[in-house]
Amino acid sequence: MKGSPALAVAGVIATTTGAMPLTLITSDSALLSETALFALVLLGTGVAVRATRLPSALAPVAEAFVWLGAGALLVSRLAPGASVAESLSTAFSTAMQHVATHTAPMPPEPSVRFLLVMSVGLSAILVDCWAIAARTPGAALIPTGLPFGIVTVAAPTGVTPAVFAPVALGWCLILIAAEYERARAWPSHRVEAPNARPGLRGGSALVATVGVLTVSLVSASLLPSLQPMAWQRGNGSRLVLSDPNLDLRRALVEQSDETVLQYSTDAPTPTYLRAATLARFDEGGWTPASQSIRYGAVPDVPGFTSTSAPRYTTNVDLVAMTTQWLPLPYAPRGLVTGAGSWGFSAESLDAIGDKPLSSDMSYTVEWVDVRPTSGQLATASVGNPREGVTARELPSDLPDQVHSLAQQLTAGQPTPHGRAMAIQRYLRSSPFRYSTSAQPGSGYDALTRFLFDDHTGYCEQFAAAFAVLGRAAGLPTRVVIGFTPGKRVGDGYVVTGREMHAWPEVFYDGLGWVGYEPTPGVANPPAYAVDSPQPTAATTTGGDAANPSPSRRPSASASSAPTGHPSGGGFADVVIQAGVLAIVALVAGVVVPVLIRRRRHAVRLKIARGGDSTTRAEAAWAEVRDSVIDAGREWPMDTPRRTATLVTTSLPKAADPMAAIAGAIEQARYARSPAVPDDLSQSVVAVRQALRDEATALQAWKGAALPRSVWRGDRRRF
Repeated sequence: MKGSPALAVAGVIATTTGAMPLTLITSDSALLSETALFALVLLGTGVAVRATRLPSALAPVAEAFVWLGAGALLVSRLAPGASVAESLSTAFSTAMQHVATHTAPMPPEPSVRFLLVMSVGLSAILVDCWAIAARTPGAALIPTGLPFGIVTVAAPTGVTPAVFAPVALGWCLILIAAEYERARAWPSHRVEAPNARPGLRGGSALVATVGVLTVSLVSASLLPSLQPMAWQRGNGSRLVLSDPNLDLRRALVEQSDETVLQYSTDAPTPTYLRAATLARFDEGGWTPASQSIRYGAVPDVPGFTSTSAPRYTTNVDLVAMTTQWLPLPYAPRGLVTGAGSWGFSAESLDAIGDKPLSSDMSYTVEWVDVRPTSGQLATASVGNPREGVTARELPSDLPDQVHSLAQQLTAGQPTPHGRAMAIQRYLRSSPFRYSTSAQPGSGYDALTRFLFDDHTGYCEQFAAAFAVLGRAAGLPTRVVIGFTPGKRVGDGYVVTGREMHAWPEVFYDGLGWVGYEPTPGVANPPAYAVDSPQPTAATTTGGDAANPSPSRRPSASASSAPTGHPSGGGFADVVIQAGVLAIVALVAGVVVPVLIRRRRHAVRLKIARGGDSTTRAEAAWAEVRDSVIDAGREWPMDTPRRTATLVTTSLPKAADPMAAIAGAIEQARYARSPAVPDDLSQSVVAVRQALRDEATALQAWKGAALPRSVWRGDRRRF
């Protein structure tokens, strides 16, 4: 196995097939091709090193240096001009935020692809270390199966046994390649010191891997999957915002009168508190788009060019809330908090922490009031937000009736603000009505049902419909999740779970993101978005001339509110998945070794009949050795003649054929001109027959169905 090219090729294929389950959590079409190329470079480096006079142990070391060099080159391309350390930090934070703000399968993101490719590349090096360097190909299932373990926890709908199929096929290919290399290397596999001890054996590797995969499957059934984040109810009445993604269909439920936060401000009127932004729309609904997280100074306000906007300060205390997204007034310019590490999205100015923090946390935010006047909006044109085309995209299969409705509503409106006002006016008019008993969701089905059938929804549907119709009318839009201003109490404001809200925004050149309020019965439109005085429901604050003003919401009954996390299959699904995995492991651990052992037997008998003198002797000796081991007997580590004597002490029927094979191996290894019989296959058959005659039925079955010799590693033995 000096160069082991066949094993290296099998390692490349197995590493690539092992990465296939990752396609369940990312839609990046370039991932597998880059993974295959990187694995080819790494394992090719190992082949090149082993083909030279350099020690074979240097192959993994050389691969590690290539891995580091390639990583430095790839990460530098993600952030040109920055140092490798800075680029790596930026790539990691960007990737983590992308994972934290998207549903699976995630859209392509270079930083996520970089981390996945580097991780799979590390698996390729481990495949080399175990399958080639340590000669324990069975252990290669551990590194090639790691992506599968990740997916079992992260996939939104769990995994099926079919997901494991490419991993198992790649591993079987490694075993086949190892057998090919072993056969090709005759007669080099000859002598090992009697006290040699194997490394990680294939059987142990299989047991360890089955355990890892079983735990992964069980974890996948019990842990939250990579699916949209939920504002959900924790123990008692605490509001929890801790899952790393955002899901509107569970963000606006379980509204309660429990105080989740309170704040005071020097602004003349209260303001909405924003937490998370959704800019990507597809058939499943609204989800966060890719965001670049910046630490340190707060990024510039997207699209806002005025330098004379008033500044205010707001002090917030979390009362019964656990969050990784800080509710803030827009647009923040500075944040002071004694807990956690917080970064700001360059696209939305969302404040995102490195971990969820809970109650008793206080923070102070300095912010600028970027709300425009109706006069400014009357002459404003749409701009190009930092989200790029994501803020304008609509799926190609969006129902035509949605496009038709948007064109009908905005016909004759010469300005972008006029089109936005037409959509808001339509959604706030009859027959639309606010109700918390409406079915949740913001995807195609929920959108068409809301717009064309029942016309009933809560702020999720109103905000989502405005944003979709706006895009169909040529406006860059997005949806924001947060809180309405709350109720004034003393010198400050109290915000309860009932104030959770969603609203749309439109991006204007020079003004940035501007909010609208299409939800009736919940909040009044802001002053810049009011056509004429109109009656409103009672508000929970004194009103806000520039912000949408909240009104009292209809109460949500426990029976009408959508549920939180969807219920999983429970313990029964865990048992079923674990059982299926056990069957797969049984097939891999029993059938494959049996096939390998039969192949070895056939090849060795053929060589024992027709090979040259040395290979005939080596093949016959190896076959009787493995036959003895498979029969449950010990193979003595001694000279050939002494070994034959010790074996036949308890197996007298095999004395003559064993003596013939021992004499042949001595001739082949030590004689200047070996005198080896022309055909040793009959002696091999005689020894195997003697073993069968002495074995019980159970021993014979175990020898055939559970060949121990396959799992003893690729060691060189007497």
